[in-house]
Amino acid sequence: GYFDGWAKAVLYFAPVVVLAKGVLPFAAPAEDFLLHFVPCYLLALWALEEFGRGYARTIAVARYGMARFGAYLWATAGLLRPRARLRVAATQEDMPQDAGRYLAPQWLVLVANAIAIPVGLALHATANVPAVAALALGALWAAATAALAASVIRHSRRHGSFRRHEYRFPVPIPARVQFAGEGPALGIFDDVSS
Repeated sequence: GYFDGWAKAVLYFAPVVVLAKGVLPFAAPAEDFLLHFVPCYLLALWALEEFGRGYARTIAVARYGMARFGAYLWATAGLLRPRARLRVAATQEDMPQDAGRYLAPQWLVLVANAIAIPVGLALHATANVPAVAALALGALWAAATAALAASVIRHSRRHGSFRRHEYRFPVPIPARVQFAGEGPALGIFDDVSS
């Protein structure tokens, strides 16, 4: 399962190669490819939603794959270093406050795909490379990949810096609170720790 990071890396950087080189990663006319790929892809998405029984969400699964691919690359790259020491994972208190470096793979995917679109357009305008089909498929693929990377980065930045030492329960509990010098007030606690 950890080698999935390498497959994801190929998938995320393939549109960059398509737009820069003008070569599609398959040896079939674009129309034939789309005729077979689109129904197969839509069927796979439908099957994920149906067999997930309400728990599998396509976008969430794609974001999860994008979020973990960098960690899986580093984990499997460790196989190439035979003298690597085993390090214990940091506890929540030991985690650095600036965890932006952990998002470097996603930033690289975002920037590479965002730059590849105008590069592909410029190459097509000046040298007619890539072909129209490769340009259209590559640009759409790069835009979707960049949007996915941006989504992961946005989600991580919003939720990554928020750290608590114990679990909080999102359960509404009626409460009566009284402050010094004031009468009691009714309210609802909706974020309660143990």
